[in-house]
Amino acid sequence: MKNPVRLSYDEFLALEKTTDVSDFHCVTGWSRFDNKWEGVRFSDIAKIARPKTSARFATIECDGGYTTSLPLTELMEPDVLLAYNFNGEELEPAHGGPSGSLFRKNMLTRAPNG
Repeated sequence: MKNPVRLSYDEFLALEKTTDVSDFHCVTGWSRFDNKWEGVRFSDIAKIARPKTSARFATIECDGGYTTSLPLTELMEPDVLLAYNFNGEELEPAHGGPSGSLFRKNMLTRAPNG
């Protein structure tokens, strides 16, 4: 990172909010329709932190020791959110709350606060 940054939860919530409504289809065969996610685009956080041009992956770390590495090319897509609300409710810790599901229309990954 050219500008490593650590945000408090309040600072994170003060960033531009994005809302996305989409369907979710699980690989196990079930679907859930019209899911409303609210959060901050990963790309907006990247604008602040400014990854080095040589960076290819981002490692997401969370409480409890859960980590995952994902390609920056995927994370920079406009539908990737660090979500803090789901269907109008704050995410519960069991689901990655208070902030923490990396959401993409076809992908859901438990992330920060895993």
